Order: sequence, then structure tokens, then C-alpha cells
Amino acid sequence: MGTVLEFSGVKVRVLGNDHNPPHCHAYRGACTARYNLVDMEWMSYEGFTRADLALIEEQIKIDREPLMQEWERQNGKQ
Repeated sequence: MGTVLEFSGVKVRVLGNDHNPPHCHAYRGACTARYNLVDMEWMSYEGFTRADLALIEEQIKIDREPLMQEWERQNGKQ
């Protein structure tokens, strides 16, 4: 499990041997979230505020390409 992005105390990771659709996981303390990199929408979240989610989503959209590359490296193409 490699951290691809880190900002404002949030770590965004792509997990190996994970299920489709391609997605990433965001963590900060006990807060967790999963973001679909194809449909560009939240799959689930717990503990993050809406403002947190908006900030995380903005950064994921900026860095979508490296996240998709890491997904493909760890999990193969969709």
C-alpha cells in the first residue's frame, strides 16, 4: 500500500489486490473515504466533513493520472 498523495494531514493511497472499479483511499486519523477514479465520485466516507471531502476531491482530480497509474501498477488495467 503506497501513499500517492499527502496534504493537510490526509494520506491518499492505492491498495494492491483491490476490487474494481479503480479507486483510492483517503485517511486522516480515524477518518476514511474511498473515491472512484473512473466515475469521479465518492464511494464511501466516514468521519470527514463535507469541507474535507471537497478539498480531498479537488486534489484527487488534480492528481488523477498518477493515482490511475498506481492503480494499474498494483492491480492491472480495469
